[in-house]
Parts: sequence; structure tokens; C-alpha cells
Amino acid sequence: MKTLTWEDIKDLYNKARYCLCCPRHVSQWSRDEENGMFYLWSAYHYARTTEDQATDHLTYARILRLMASETAIDHSEYERYHNFILPALQEYEAAVKSGQKVGDKEFDSAKFDKEHLGYQLNHESCSEENWNEAIALIENGDMINKTDFGFHDSKPVGFELISDKQAVLKLNYDNLLAVLRFENIAYIEIATDPETDWISDFYCYKVKDSDLVTFDIEYYRIICRKVVLEKIVDFNKYKDPTPDAFFWSKPLQIWCCQQAVNEKYLTNRVRKAKEQMSLKPAEVSRVIRLTNEILAADGIQEIQNPVIRGKALEKFTSADNTTRKEAYEAVKNRFGMASVKHLLWLRFTQDGHLATVTASDDINFGRESKSYDIIHTCGLEWDTSFILLFPITPITGRYQLQANERDELETAVGNYLIANGVPIIDYYSHNYNERGNQIVKKWPAPGQA
Repeated sequence: MKTLTWEDIKDLYNKARYCLCCPRHVSQWSRDEENGMFYLWSAYHYARTTEDQATDHLTYARILRLMASETAIDHSEYERYHNFILPALQEYEAAVKSGQKVGDKEFDSAKFDKEHLGYQLNHESCSEENWNEAIALIENGDMINKTDFGFHDSKPVGFELISDKQAVLKLNYDNLLAVLRFENIAYIEIATDPETDWISDFYCYKVKDSDLVTFDIEYYRIICRKVVLEKIVDFNKYKDPTPDAFFWSKPLQIWCCQQAVNEKYLTNRVRKAKEQMSLKPAEVSRVIRLTNEILAADGIQEIQNPVIRGKALEKFTSADNTTRKEAYEAVKNRFGMASVKHLLWLRFTQDGHLATVTASDDINFGRESKSYDIIHTCGLEWDTSFILLFPITPITGRYQLQANERDELETAVGNYLIANGVPIIDYYSHNYNERGNQIVKKWPAPGQA
């Protein structure tokens, strides 16, 4: 039987790793699974059968760990745990004992692998006890049990590494958005592109003999000291028009929008605008973050940089029809929108206040609108230097917007911003759209059930 030396086996492992794992400092690389798996299985076979007595424990450990990673699809967790994970850790321990230099991070990662897969094997059943044990390790985790949110079948819609020690993960589940924060991070592993996959597994457990917690949702594994559930955003709570945006007209016997401006008296809409103007404007970055949150709760893609200014903005507001049409078509094509009408845009005033939340394809700073009448009555003017533009694009797995969903989003964004303390000068305008009108028509008259 042919045998190889450990130097030969190490060479096979290095070739396998190059084919299967993107190496550092290589600008152009593509995964070569066929050759990579050939080299890996060859290295694994010869490591088990070599007659070379000077065992290279570190190389063997690395072969076993790569085997565990690459056989995740076609091997059971039991097989991977007993055939690769446990033996790998034993080889690392033997390497340390024999004087081989093993990096702390690599050794700790192998220990985490053992503990992680061992925990999964011991918690295969989704019992209430296992669930409560996991949720107890998440600060504010009890909020989950008060909603219909579930980790299983949820979808990652946003992940942000704030620093090397802190990250934020957003999960969407049936019009609910969970925002999780991770503090004092020790290790992060992303197994694939999570924004194309739905979550089917969830584990959260204490790392043995440590104050660390492992949070695992199949595509993300984060080991840190603290997991915090910051909030669960319910889109359905914000999507409908608010009663104070309308009044009952006795002569007409219908609900009507609040009047914008009247020369004879101060309307409720202007009175509300002046009240909002007296409040401190919200920072644009906060408006962006909150808008993305409520959009993500409905399964809409987040827009990381929605600020439009300069020549790009001039094209949207150009007097030339062709120029405007090209600007809208460019956004539609870039974001794969079904229609140029699927746009949400926010205007501000020169003193920094958010003025309007609008869903339409007519971006403008016109002075012929009710919104302008209101801000002008308050002594304000449009800030024409920028807008926030959010193309409405469903996340992967949803193919198109539902009927009137654009109107839902317009109303929900305005209501959510207000609920989070963001002043809006034209306070009620996001309620006034076709869907809002349809809902209001069904409201009973005052005093009727």
C-alpha cells in the first residue's frame, strides 16, 4: 500500500485549502470544488494510513477541521462530530503537548466547534425547556414570547459590524423585525451569503467554563459576552392611517383630511406643524436608520446610503421630461424595481426638520403643494440640497409588491418616525393616499359602533 510522508500530506492539504478556501492577498480566485475535494480526501486518507511515525498533529487537526466544514451537506451532524470534530480537537491537544506552535485563536475555534456541534446533538428536539433556556441568555429575550416572532423561517435582512467588538443583526419574520446587538465579540463566523437564505436552525448557549455566549442561526455564529434584543418592530402596528389625521364633516357626512391652510383661522394641520417646528430636528442618520427598520419589517431591502444630492438630484427635478424619465429609469434598473412609482422619498426644511414622507415618482421642491403652504406658513423653506430616496425593492424570496403596499409603506414610515420622536412638519400628509382613503371610508361615524 502506498504511503506518504507528513510533508507530502501537508502539501495535499495546502492544495485543498487553496482550491476550497479563498486565500489571503489573492485578487482573482474562484472555488475549485472538484480538485479541492480530491486533494482533501487524499490528505485525509493518507493521514490515517501513513507509516511516517513523526506525526504532524497540527496538519492532521487542520485536515479534520476542513473535512468537518466541507462535509456539512452530505454527512450527518453525528458523523461530523465523531469522525472529524472530536478527533481534530484531540490532534490539537497532541500538537500542543508535542511542542508544535498552535495559535490561541485557532485552538479556541476548534473548542468552539466541538461545543457547538455537541450542543446541537444534545438539543435536537425543539422542546419548551430548550427554547426557554436559549431565550434566557438574550437580554430582553422575553419580548420574543410576547409576539409571533420566530427564529425558524426568519430571514437576515441586515448585518452591520459596528466595530471589531460590536455588531447588529436584523431578522425579518412575517412583518416583524428583530434587532439584535452583540457586545464584546470574541468570534464571528459567516457560513454563506445569509441574505439569500432563510433560517431553519437557532441555538443560543453558554460557552463551557467561560462567560461567553454562542448565538447561532445557521448562517451566523457569533460568540460574545452579551446578546441584546434591542427591539421587535411590528409593521402592522404602523401601516394604517391615524384617526387624528382626519375629521368628521357633518354637512358631508364623511371623514375628511385635515385642512392645510386657511386665511381666516389656524388649521389643525398648521397648528401641528408649528408644534413640530418647536422640537429639535432629528439627525438625518437617525431618520435613515429608523426608515430602514420599518421597511425591513415589511421585508423591503434596506438602503444604506439614500442621500441624493448635487447633479443626481438635479436630474430628478429637471424641467426637461427626458432627463427626469432617464433618472427614474436608472433607479428602477439599478434596484430591480417593478415600477418607477415604487419610490419613497423624504424632504427636509432649511432648518433641518423632516418636512414630508412621500411615496411617488414626482420628486420636487414645488411651491404649489399643500405641504409647501404649510411650511411656508411656518416661516420655513425647502432644503433643496438633498433628499432621502428609498427604492422599494422586496427582499429575495418576495417577487413583487402587494396591492397598495407602497401606500402602506408611506404611512408606516411616517407613523414609525413619529412614534420614535422624529418631528415631521407636515405631520399628517403620509396618511393621505389611496389606501388610506379606502380605509377611512369604512370608518363609522362618530358615536356609531
